Amino acid sequence: MVKKKDDEVTSKLQTKRIPFEQLLERLEERRRLSSYGEDRPGLTNARQPEQPTSGPGGSSYSHRSIKSGLYGKDNLAYWMFEPASPSPAPESVPLVVFLHGGGGGSPSRFSAWFDHVVKRGNIVIYPVYQGSMNPWQKPWDWTPPTKILQNVITAVRDAIKRLQSQQHVRPDLDRCAIVGTSLGGTLAAQLASVAAKNGLPCAKAIMPMVPAPGLWGRPLPAVDLGAIPASTMMLVVVCADDKNAGDLEGREIFCRTPQIPAKNKNFVVMVSDYHGTPPLVANHNSPGASNLTASMRERDLKPANAMHYYGYWRLLDALTDAAFYQKNRQYVLGDTPEQRFMGRWSDGVPVKQLKVIAEPRMFPPPRFQKRLWFYRGRGPW
Repeated sequence: MVKKKDDEVTSKLQTKRIPFEQLLERLEERRRLSSYGEDRPGLTNARQPEQPTSGPGGSSYSHRSIKSGLYGKDNLAYWMFEPASPSPAPESVPLVVFLHGGGGGSPSRFSAWFDHVVKRGNIVIYPVYQGSMNPWQKPWDWTPPTKILQNVITAVRDAIKRLQSQQHVRPDLDRCAIVGTSLGGTLAAQLASVAAKNGLPCAKAIMPMVPAPGLWGRPLPAVDLGAIPASTMMLVVVCADDKNAGDLEGREIFCRTPQIPAKNKNFVVMVSDYHGTPPLVANHNSPGASNLTASMRERDLKPANAMHYYGYWRLLDALTDAAFYQKNRQYVLGDTPEQRFMGRWSDGVPVKQLKVIAEPRMFPPPRFQKRLWFYRGRGPW
């Protein structure tokens, strides 16, 4: 009797089995619907603005190529990208630490950005910090949040030591910037706050982008951001259509750094524009810009567009110029027309400008804050 009942259950399960191809189609449809209309086509055939030929975000480079290498192993591994052709040796060059989001150990998603930054004459250090170079695996499953920041510190310290050897371009430790996206955006602020006591160079500039407090319900341990030097320049960037992280953590980072003067920090909101084709979509993945065609899922490899040239790339270029060389400040701070400008579509229509929020508020208010990782709010600012 029991065997007959088991056979009936097995038969019902077999009749509900979904072919693998159909399962993939359902997963792709679910991904499309979860984008909340972000994948919709542009309203006209107008083309995006081209990359400017000069200035921050422009294509005027002092080096023709870069050299890269992967060093270390597991969760202490890191990539280094150095300028070449011509080599800047014996001169030292600025150092940019770039921190990826959860599970983003491969630099493929940001390879076009790294080319741009390094060819301008900077070194980029890209810590893996989560123990896997396979984008199909989930390294966060075995990397506790309590160890992530220490992994980053150890990797950066080892990378600087390696760079100071004879075989590499020498870093200028007095000109250091920290950039991060998603989980790495929060890590960027945390690393800047603990750098001095861990023997790392103090960052002259930090740029947290679409910061997230944790990964899959596992928040990073809190760090006192009041320890970030008051002389640091900071730009917090969030996206109006970020359905993953929202802007809560970005506002929290901004409000918990009162020691940085208001004139030296801004809170910026990137805005989507569907006027032309392809449209410019300001979502959680928009900072990524790749020039590769392998090693990651094809839909994750997005080429650079006007949102990078006039947005992320230009903002970082101007931020480091202002912090290192005291120039191009109007492109990154002060809510100026130069800072907000995002180019023009090929039909002459201006791209929607980014927004600069003077005094973003934390929400919920501080006395109700419990670092709710699941909050996805988008305002008020």
